[in-house]
Amino acid sequence: MTLADYPGGFPTSYVKHEDPGNLGLVPEAGGLRGKSSGTLRAGDGTSGTYTSTWLENRVAASKVVCKGVTYRDLWVGETAELITQVDLSGWGHAQLVTVGHVVVYPSSRNGSSPSVCDDATGGTFQFTFTTGPITQLMSGNWHWEKGDRLVFDPPVRPAASPA
Repeated sequence: MTLADYPGGFPTSYVKHEDPGNLGLVPEAGGLRGKSSGTLRAGDGTSGTYTSTWLENRVAASKVVCKGVTYRDLWVGETAELITQVDLSGWGHAQLVTVGHVVVYPSSRNGSSPSVCDDATGGTFQFTFTTGPITQLMSGNWHWEKGDRLVFDPPVRPAASPA
């Protein structure tokens, strides 16, 4: 069953707490595979875990804008897709895909330095709600707010059809 709205009582805002020591990158065809994990907690006490993965491959850029700042003659992530698996206790599982992710690095060598700017503003999600008697699916958008707060956006309502 596909949902048009969140199930009653589902918290749509969670604070992210990243686990320490998530900086390891592993060589893989096309670059270095990165992984980070941690917990999410809503104001009502609902908690869950997440794991994010990405492929880091740096390419030269003469100019890039990240979080409103223009950087010149640096390197950017060529495939800056970030995929996050989220498991929320009592609710189910979501996969989040970042859209429009910009990452700027001071060095051309993959894994040699942390980013100077990482702008992952939001993206899309597919949620499998496992509460209740049947599995329910929902797709939508999400974004980051200040304070490492993950927010599932309100559902987009289809326009009424003309009479």
